[in-house]
Amino acid sequence: MLREVRRIALFHPPVYNQPSVQFRQRVVSEMIGRRKQELRALVAAWIELARDANQAREIEIVHQPICLPGLPKAFDGYLLAQLSDIHYDVHHGSFADQEHIEAAVRAINRIQPDLVVLTGDYVTASVAYIQPLVEMLAEIEARDGIFAVLGNHDFWSGADRVARALRRRGIEVLRNTHTQLRRDGDAVALLGVDDATVLEHDLAAARRGVPRDMTTILLSHNPTLIAQAVRSGVDLMLSGHTHGGQIRLSPRSSRRRRSLWQGWRRFGPTQLYINRGLGTVVLPVRFQCPPEITVIELQCGSPRDRRWRFLRKRRARKRQTLE
Repeated sequence: MLREVRRIALFHPPVYNQPSVQFRQRVVSEMIGRRKQELRALVAAWIELARDANQAREIEIVHQPICLPGLPKAFDGYLLAQLSDIHYDVHHGSFADQEHIEAAVRAINRIQPDLVVLTGDYVTASVAYIQPLVEMLAEIEARDGIFAVLGNHDFWSGADRVARALRRRGIEVLRNTHTQLRRDGDAVALLGVDDATVLEHDLAAARRGVPRDMTTILLSHNPTLIAQAVRSGVDLMLSGHTHGGQIRLSPRSSRRRRSLWQGWRRFGPTQLYINRGLGTVVLPVRFQCPPEITVIELQCGSPRDRRWRFLRKRRARKRQTLE
């Protein structure tokens, strides 16, 4: 008799275990549902807050003096204006509309730079927007012209078509090659590489034929190429890609990995400047990270001398915001 009871208990578990499992599943499902509702409410509240605090239209003009030890005297005081990550697109979270871009063009023309450099990501996901964009960019005035490189979004949209559209309007696209800027018999090499994100870059090809003692400025959309730039002996590298983070929720997020987020950094003999960009992606929002036009003033001398410290203080006084 006892053996029969054990056999029944072993192969026929009590029925109250079945409702217990279903009950736990229902409780977990209800908890997940409540968490989803809370998350939706939090996201909605955050978006409302972001609309009030959105800095996507507050273009900041950043004056950045950079001292280069081997810079020829003829280039002392040379002005470069940098634009990056325009992301002209009516979809895909872009905020760079026609009014926004035209305001940036007017601001650059008021500066009267010697050279304008564009460091990639002109469109976000469709090459259809490149033609109206280049018509606006063609209004930029610079004594030595406009030079550009391509970004990862340009490759994903159609790199060859983007490059052709830029060139048709007189914007020179440097694709793993270089040119020389000349002034009063002196020269500076301007190098440009395709985007490292999509592994199309070739810094060795871009530098081929450039004398080792010539001052070199490298345009690279992705700043992670800095290690190669240092090994190659590049003096100054100008990049974008990061958007400066685009949305910074706290001072801690602003400081995290800031060496490859935005602004000026020095890696041994090579200096790097990362532009925060003009447009946006995913969300048309910028928070504690306004869009940027960089005005770089090249100076003869070392970054360690007194003049460098004076210029950095002067730069802090010259920061301004374009409404």
